[in-house]
Amino acid sequence: MGKRVGSVPYLPQLKELDLSGNYDLHPDLTRMFKHQWPKLKTLVISDTNLRSLELYGNSIKGYIHSSISSLKSLDSLDFSFNNFQGFIPKSICEMFSLRRLILSGNNVTGTIPNCLYKLKHLSVFDVKENFIEGSVCSKDSEFTTLFIDLSHNRLSGIIPSSIGNCSKLLSLNLGKNNLTGHIPNELEQVKSLRYLQLQDNFLDGTLVFNFFSIFADLEVLSLANNNFRGSIPTEFGSYNVLKIISLRSNKFQGTIPDEISYCQNLQILDLSKNNLTGIIPRQIGNSDMLSEQKDQKMGYIAKKGSFMGHIDS
Repeated sequence: MGKRVGSVPYLPQLKELDLSGNYDLHPDLTRMFKHQWPKLKTLVISDTNLRSLELYGNSIKGYIHSSISSLKSLDSLDFSFNNFQGFIPKSICEMFSLRRLILSGNNVTGTIPNCLYKLKHLSVFDVKENFIEGSVCSKDSEFTTLFIDLSHNRLSGIIPSSIGNCSKLLSLNLGKNNLTGHIPNELEQVKSLRYLQLQDNFLDGTLVFNFFSIFADLEVLSLANNNFRGSIPTEFGSYNVLKIISLRSNKFQGTIPDEISYCQNLQILDLSKNNLTGIIPRQIGNSDMLSEQKDQKMGYIAKKGSFMGHIDS
């Protein structure tokens, strides 16, 4: 029998829908949940050949049941921006085909199961804007993930050295948590990194260029609202692809290095609320790429032609 594909007809009085035991069935649940199902209490889709389950942007309530693991063929699971609550079930680690796991914008609590990072095909792991606690990952976690977004949660502790095991990582967003300590040196093993966002934590330490020079493809660096100190490395000028540098609300001292003007693709430079002294290099204002901002005091260096004066000490 050939593959059966189709959407579920809209039946607003439906209370229970059971599609289990149909391995050749490929229901289009994304189209199904474009409608409101006011009376639907039970949806069973286990033992089907479902490849993608995307229910984002609805008002679905309840828990993510451990039986979700019965969807062995699923490669994309997107429950974002609903009202799911409770823990992430460890049974998700049995979904070996999973490539995308997106649970952002819910009321998920508990900790992140460490076994998730061992899913060999998982490339996107996004659980931002929840109430997840605990650590980023364990000390022995292994990674194949390309995009990790754990921002806007309640994670605490240090960024573990095992983050260096994620050698293919392109984007890491741990912003808006309660993380402490330094940026681990092991992160330099992630040479493919393009987006590093660690803003709004309690991280500290200095910026050592020998560390950051590893990331030749880095486009976004956001370390705002932490406790970093020391000077701004002059070697930032060697970054040809950097578009955003946000170091606001830290404890950086000294002057703004002229070399930052060599970042030809720089669009946003935010150095506000530090302990910087001296003058703003005129070369920065000559960059055609810098975004125009209405108020320099908001933290962004203004576009070409704007006032370039002293920094308040």
